[in-house]
Amino acid sequence: MDTTAERQVRLEGVERVLKMSQERIKIAMIIPKLLENPEKLKSVLKDTCYEEVLEPIDDMIRHLGKQSGRSKLPHDHTTMRIVDFFLVNHSIHRFFPHLKKNLNERDRQLLAAFHFLLESAHVHLHRSSRSEITKERKLHAIFHQNVDIKKKIKELKASLAFQKVIGKWKTAAKGIYLMKVEEDLANKKWQNNVAIQNEIEKCHRTMRSYHKSSMDRQKELEEELQNARESYEKMTKKHLAEEHELRSEKVCLRSTIPAWAKRCVRIWWRRISIWLPRRSSTILWSSTGRRSASTRTSWSSERRRNVACSRRSWSSS
Repeated sequence: MDTTAERQVRLEGVERVLKMSQERIKIAMIIPKLLENPEKLKSVLKDTCYEEVLEPIDDMIRHLGKQSGRSKLPHDHTTMRIVDFFLVNHSIHRFFPHLKKNLNERDRQLLAAFHFLLESAHVHLHRSSRSEITKERKLHAIFHQNVDIKKKIKELKASLAFQKVIGKWKTAAKGIYLMKVEEDLANKKWQNNVAIQNEIEKCHRTMRSYHKSSMDRQKELEEELQNARESYEKMTKKHLAEEHELRSEKVCLRSTIPAWAKRCVRIWWRRISIWLPRRSSTILWSSTGRRSASTRTSWSSERRRNVACSRRSWSSS
């Protein structure tokens, strides 16, 4: 047989043993849980190629039933036979996937470690000289790349240090510039505050002068108003006194006028009474040539009536 073929057969045998060991570890982890519930185990394996293990399981159950008070499995030939059957027929664990999912953390870590061991063995067993040379070349290229990367890292570190120094200088320059700007702003602020304060004082002085002038003008107007009131009161008193004097004169005149008026009226009516008969008699004489006694009587009576009426009107007035 060729050496290469023999090596390949050996490698396949090693891999097969490792895979079988992994499967046996899986079934060995769930054997205690399977034997804890034999009724369910019997219902699953019945009418399958693995039902020959059911008879030893029944014997074990009967043995446990006879020994009351014992819950652990006995270390006898029957138990070892059952365990060997499960280890040989390790594919039984595929009928119970829920048990594999409910494994504790330690068992899961053990399975993961064995799976990693199996993959590592597969990689190491199937490597060839060509693949090793290829790997060496890749490693050599990676080494050179690593050297270049280290050089670039040194250059980047130097550049970074230089940039840090430049950044510090820039920060210091910015700080100085900001200090200068802050000083200028503070100076401008002080100047603006001084100008504002001066304007405020100027406005206050102007307002005080306006207020003083307005108060003086108000006092002058109040004095003028007071003088006007006093003059008005004086004129009112004077007019009232004059009115009183005129009223008293009017009363005096009223008391003196009636006698004089009566005299004037008497004289006036006397003249009228004298003039009217003469006028009428003249007219009558001119028409008839003589005056009758009845005419004289009517004239005298009319004269008396006129005098009486004038007297009554004067007395009523």
